[in-house]
Amino acid sequence: MDFLSLLSIFLFFIGFVSYFNNQKHITLIVIIVLSSGYFILTKPLTLNIGTFSMQYGDLALLLIFSLLPFRKKTTDNHIKNITKALIIFLVFLIVSFLYDYLIYHTTPMQIFRTSRKLGYIAFFFLISSFERKNYIQVIKFIFVITIIHSLFYISQYFTGYSLTPNSDMENELGGLRYSNVPSYIIPVLAISLFSIKNMFFKIFALIIILVTIVLAQSRGAIISVIAVLFLFLLLEKKIQLLNLIFISVIVFFSYNIILNYFPIISERFLHLNDEMNMVDKMDYKKMEDFYQQGSFIFRYGLTYERLLYVLEEPMRIVFGVGFVPDIDLLKPIFVLGTPSPALPTGYEQYNSVDIFFPNIITRYGIVGSILYIYFIAELFVFSFRFRELLYGKILFTYLLSLVFISLINETFYNSQYFLILFILIGLITIDKQQIINDNKLSNIKKQSF
Repeated sequence: MDFLSLLSIFLFFIGFVSYFNNQKHITLIVIIVLSSGYFILTKPLTLNIGTFSMQYGDLALLLIFSLLPFRKKTTDNHIKNITKALIIFLVFLIVSFLYDYLIYHTTPMQIFRTSRKLGYIAFFFLISSFERKNYIQVIKFIFVITIIHSLFYISQYFTGYSLTPNSDMENELGGLRYSNVPSYIIPVLAISLFSIKNMFFKIFALIIILVTIVLAQSRGAIISVIAVLFLFLLLEKKIQLLNLIFISVIVFFSYNIILNYFPIISERFLHLNDEMNMVDKMDYKKMEDFYQQGSFIFRYGLTYERLLYVLEEPMRIVFGVGFVPDIDLLKPIFVLGTPSPALPTGYEQYNSVDIFFPNIITRYGIVGSILYIYFIAELFVFSFRFRELLYGKILFTYLLSLVFISLINETFYNSQYFLILFILIGLITIDKQQIINDNKLSNIKKQSF
């Protein structure tokens, strides 16, 4: 057993014991660390115990589920609509699992391997078990780790030393793109904008974060950053003519600096514009024409091909294709797929790390996808409803950024993203309840006179 495997098991027990020892923030930190695979800074992401292997994230899931019987059971009216939408989807999921097991004879292990990351959604039922100070402590931890990780990420472009060399890629101009971008960089951007009061620390954090995102060369991430900045100005009521002029000047100079010293950004967005113009001109009977790795047109074609496949049969429309892992598929089903040398076909079939939508279409069908999107929509409604609160603003901003990011990776399909969302929801419900209690106390005091 290697060192990280021993450390992961040790962290699991520390997280479990801390929950009952008035150190619940440690439990949250352990869940974050294990679920992220040590923030993608270690390879491989597997834990080996003799001949048995599992992912570090599986220990995070085990910790979450082992704590569910000890959760604080409360009925919070603020989240009742989210709870309802989530339960409806979970009921659908259970029926879908049973159908897959009984009709397609998919094994329980195959179902687990395909749907394991959905287990993070169960953290929602632990929300009321933590106090405000627990959530604040884990957010501070995520912030510090993300800033440190960002500094290491930036250093790779200066030193040429990669932290994860096997995962790096080439960009369109032949330059190197380091893949180990900090997992929580977008929510930390929103947290920095809305919650840091010290101007020096805010500017320092923003510079580090923005430089990291530019160096990562992700078009979806850059667009999401623009959305985050705009929502910050809108929610903080800072959008005035003078501010718009000032921001326009800053954007103009920043854009030109980036073009001069980092031309790949301009190149990637020019390609995106060309690809969007190609959508109407493509021959949809020749799906191989869509195969342009990592491009918008590739992601569009990949989604389109899987949608057609699901619509071919009524039961696929309801339940999707089932939960057989891509690694167990020996023959290719689709023309388009995300390259993955570890798979027998050489390409991801039902799943894709390149975009969110094909994953839910194939795995949940049209009906299941609608139910899943309904659950996500309730998160948006909740965040918009409480947008006057600090963490309501952060939640709404982060959710919207995830919509843009869903065009370049699996986002909501990987329920690890829900951990930070649920932490923010926990803070919002606590803060809102405190406001209600303060108002009641104020009314009682008034009545006493």
